Amino acid sequence: MATTATTPVRLLIHFFSFFLLLFAGATSAINFRLKNSCTYTIWPVLLSKPNSPQLPNPSTRFYLRPGEANMVFMSQPEWSGFLWARSLCSTVPDGNIFCVTGNNRENSTTLEPTLTATLVDFTITSVATDTQYKVTYSVSLMYGFNVPITVNPIGGIGSYCQATGCTLDLNKGCPDELRVVYGDECVGCNYYSSYADYFEGLCPHAHTSPYNDTSTFACVSADYYDITFCASKFPSTSPVGYETQNQELDKKNKPPKPMRLALKYMGGSISTVLLLVSFRLAVKFVRSRNNTMAEIQLSTSLKASNYLGPTR
Repeated sequence: MATTATTPVRLLIHFFSFFLLLFAGATSAINFRLKNSCTYTIWPVLLSKPNSPQLPNPSTRFYLRPGEANMVFMSQPEWSGFLWARSLCSTVPDGNIFCVTGNNRENSTTLEPTLTATLVDFTITSVATDTQYKVTYSVSLMYGFNVPITVNPIGGIGSYCQATGCTLDLNKGCPDELRVVYGDECVGCNYYSSYADYFEGLCPHAHTSPYNDTSTFACVSADYYDITFCASKFPSTSPVGYETQNQELDKKNKPPKPMRLALKYMGGSISTVLLLVSFRLAVKFVRSRNNTMAEIQLSTSLKASNYLGPTR
């Protein structure tokens, strides 16, 4: 009986230890949720800076139709790079993608930003422990403007953990000498330092000059970063809370509390989720096994009782 009782416990220990080893070798992830609120399709891009670890694929290699969203998982624990959207893209005969705004050069090894793109600048660094990371971010108009962008940290902490970006369409009032025209429409606005006041006046939260040091923000342990292209309004942000304008995503897709805490304080790695899910499945298995053993013992006792007849 002793061996039968301890077997499920031993099984649980081995099962749990296996996933602890899996978790120990994993790297934490920074998650970006990209949403296209534009009325047209965009092609997002993530590009590492020269001295930063290069991503497996320079481009995210996907597009977002109007209203679509996609979650991008950044597994690099230390990373610095840019995010932006390309617009009015098409495939040229040599197989590369040509875009009117955002970039016009792409192949298997190189993807370079050009003028006329609203950039988000990200830097990921570890703090305190290897499971907590600080993300420094800013929206820059130093490469010009093509689409409005907002960045909203969800669940992070820090006095500078706030939403930032530019929600106005600068193409509508872009000075004639800066306009990028496609057909009869202005689809981009180039940046020149002599026009910095124009950009800063309309988008005071964005980086519009080398001397603007108030446009950089930072968060520690954010669950994810909600990045919206063509946002119609500036998002509200609570530095330490979950209740933001994205309540439908938070409430519908919010995991159980133990898993939510692990995602926040263990870096949100995929292996953390596997660890918790597997542990819960193992517990259910052990409970089910124990219940089955109890039912067998009860059934055996009842059969023996029926065989021997009622006691006197």
